Amino acid sequence: MNTRRCPHCNQEHRQGARFCPTTGKPLQLAGSSPSPVEGFAGLTGKLPANYLLKDRYLIVRKVGQGGMAAVYQAIDTQQPGAHWAIKEMSDAALSAKDRDFAVQSFLTEANLLRSLRHANLPVVVDVFAEGGKHYLVMEFVQGKSLQDLLRQRSAPFTEMEVLPWAIQLCEVLAYLHSRSPKIIFRDIKPSNIMLTLDGRIKLIDFGIARFFKPGKTTDTMALGTPGYASPEAVSGQTDERSDIYSLCITLHQLLTLHDPLNSLFNPPALRSLNPAVSVQMERIITRGLQNQRERRWQSAKELQAEFAQLLHIAYSSPSGQPMVSPMMVSSASAASAARAGQMQTPSAMLPGEGQPVAQAGGGLHPTHVVTSRPTTRLLAAAAQLNARQLALLLGALAMALVFGVWVLTPVLNAAPVNWNNFPLVGMFGALAYAAYPRRGVVFASHVILTIALVGAIWLRLPYQSYGALWLFLAAFISGAVMEAWVAFLPRLKRGQATEGWRRELIWLSLMEAIGAPLFLIVVSRGVIEPNLMMLLVALILGAAGWFLGDLTQQYLLYKRAGAKFLH
Repeated sequence: MNTRRCPHCNQEHRQGARFCPTTGKPLQLAGSSPSPVEGFAGLTGKLPANYLLKDRYLIVRKVGQGGMAAVYQAIDTQQPGAHWAIKEMSDAALSAKDRDFAVQSFLTEANLLRSLRHANLPVVVDVFAEGGKHYLVMEFVQGKSLQDLLRQRSAPFTEMEVLPWAIQLCEVLAYLHSRSPKIIFRDIKPSNIMLTLDGRIKLIDFGIARFFKPGKTTDTMALGTPGYASPEAVSGQTDERSDIYSLCITLHQLLTLHDPLNSLFNPPALRSLNPAVSVQMERIITRGLQNQRERRWQSAKELQAEFAQLLHIAYSSPSGQPMVSPMMVSSASAASAARAGQMQTPSAMLPGEGQPVAQAGGGLHPTHVVTSRPTTRLLAAAAQLNARQLALLLGALAMALVFGVWVLTPVLNAAPVNWNNFPLVGMFGALAYAAYPRRGVVFASHVILTIALVGAIWLRLPYQSYGALWLFLAAFISGAVMEAWVAFLPRLKRGQATEGWRRELIWLSLMEAIGAPLFLIVVSRGVIEPNLMMLLVALILGAAGWFLGDLTQQYLLYKRAGAKFLH
């Protein structure tokens, strides 16, 4: 068998071998042929396995490539057991004008990273040039990018998965923004966020990060990834709030799987795509995605405190013992969350509340929630009931409604008042949509329940002033009008930094104030004319329908989340 001898270590290897596995150096004598680096000048990603860079870094494999750069995994022959990621850049394909800028950007990234020390940033250990290319040696992060994880998903990440990542990202952004001068990352996106095997987040690729210069109206050039870049990144001066926008749109994608490129600067409402997301999380993300940066969270620390408080509520048991898994939140982030949200402090103040939420035994009790939504607060109180008590309460309410309708029909018919002024049908559409906000729900629920209820009342009356055909026709017409009305509600709520429940309540109440009188007009063939009392009662019934429906939706979401936290 023919062999080749290594000119460096004098060991023999097979005839077809090009590199010595011991030294990593070419099996050619110096000067006999070009090295891989020199032979592929102008190209990146061509270094073979076992090639030795700078007589120190032994290439293991290529782990990624894009544009003018490639990334390799390498072994440090001077530090046994040490693995590094080596970023390679070539400028040979660029013009002389662009080459200087590219090299300067690469060196800026290297020097920037070498000056930073943070648990959520990779450590840079070396920078050098060889064979017409530039190399950056940094910590090798073992794990996957969030972009790789997204590609494997058929369902969104849960809020409990995303919250620890959000806190860590806020922590590293707060660190970058606190440098002097401030460092603006400008390219936060799933592919630039690595998740390590122990659950720690690493922010990678500082290729377009820059120092913030106060007073400057525009950046040197508009950079960033479309979909993730903030509106001001396109043509204006980016600042720390630009990073907050990019972070929130990234979290929006993780929670919904919605590609932000499909709705530039106008992402759909979070809960419209994933109803399992809490109202509080939607409020936080929505504010971070405001097109006017003055309306966003003004600092990463402020945003981190919001996420930490939400995590605190989610993982605090009634006894006050935190339930955070160390695999989900790193020790550094847990300590940060404790500082920002008082995770392990028995007495904490909730935003907007005037009293401590700690119970006698310490910790948060499930009845204390960070929301203004009245149904959520009522649900929090109802959560203290056991299953038997809750079943008895719901059963009693249902029986009371049936009995009330059965009794009041002849009473109202004999009373000297127009009982048509109390249209009970003016709550069905609002109730159904608030409980299950989907297309067609208002029409179907209004038609079915109206026909059933009015039919039952009809049987209790000694006479019938309208036929079954008009009953069906009136239910269908009024249901169609109400369905068209509610179609505008998502647009009305879009882009709101608040929970949006007040607009929903008003809009659905107005819908019933239109739909219920319209039903009575059609079913009576114009005999019944709407009056102020009828409109007012329909408005009140619509509000009551929304309340019961939203209470139902909040309870179902609460049960779906495993009773860990309230929405």
